[in-house]
Amino acid sequence: MKLELVPFAPVSSIDSLSCTIEAINEPAAMNISFLIKGDLNQISWPEDVQTSEALWKHTCFEYFIAAVDDEYYYEFNQSPSGAWASYRFSRYRTDMTIAENIVADKFLMSLDEETCNVQLEVAFPHGSEFQLGLSVILEDMNAQLHYFSLSHPQDQPDFHAREHYALVNVASLLQEVL
Repeated sequence: MKLELVPFAPVSSIDSLSCTIEAINEPAAMNISFLIKGDLNQISWPEDVQTSEALWKHTCFEYFIAAVDDEYYYEFNQSPSGAWASYRFSRYRTDMTIAENIVADKFLMSLDEETCNVQLEVAFPHGSEFQLGLSVILEDMNAQLHYFSLSHPQDQPDFHAREHYALVNVASLLQEVL
């Protein structure tokens, strides 16, 4: 399943940003791959992050997982530095708690002047379908943040808004592997 992420506002240094979701040869995991193309020398890539708090204030890769029939959801943030954080919300932006059970079992990143490829291996959530929100925050060399997501349904970036989540069917992803 390949999805294009769009910027909230145009970013001249970024040509494209896409995400591919694939089941891994076992039914318990999926690979979330972000691919960025452009003039990546214009982006600040954190190397030494001292804390896992507020990773979204710098270049960061994120995914959100939500049950189809419930209000709760999870947020996962991954910094290029290797730092990560995950949170659980009882409903839209409410009752945020740390969720140590939402992790990336593997994090790989390759970067050159024109291409960045990030891979996160994560466990499938329970159930046959789930909602998946994907977002990337890129901080440029002037410390300006640029927001990418599947869509931007409001007048400001809001990755918590389920209107821009994709519906993922686990059986369909597994079928692609076979």
